[in-house]
Amino acid sequence: MTRIDRWFSLAGSNVSFKGTVGMDDPLPGSSLPHPDHAAVWDALLASNHDDVRGYYVSHHLTGAGSPTWERTLAEDVCDRKRAALDEFKVWRPGEGRYAIGYHSVPGLFDSVSSSCQEFVLRAGD
Repeated sequence: MTRIDRWFSLAGSNVSFKGTVGMDDPLPGSSLPHPDHAAVWDALLASNHDDVRGYYVSHHLTGAGSPTWERTLAEDVCDRKRAALDEFKVWRPGEGRYAIGYHSVPGLFDSVSSSCQEFVLRAGD
């Protein structure tokens, strides 16, 4: 059973799959996407699920990609987004928390965290 099949079995048709856009959203300073992000996006698309969304995270800094949907989050949702992104900054090696994503691209995390704008591609749009 794939992970996506597992999510379907747990959540049924109410599941929504979200990830980074993969090949369309290169990391700042590169023309190549993060290979893990591209793999996740490819898997989400292969699921053929009705609600697959890809987030252009680098778009905040680079303007790369072509989002089909832009939105401004309500303040309470934006606060939750910031709290979630802050989890990438946690450095507690004894607990297996190494802040790897944040240390790799801190400017990107800070830019995305400071904005309530989201740039999204809905699969099939």
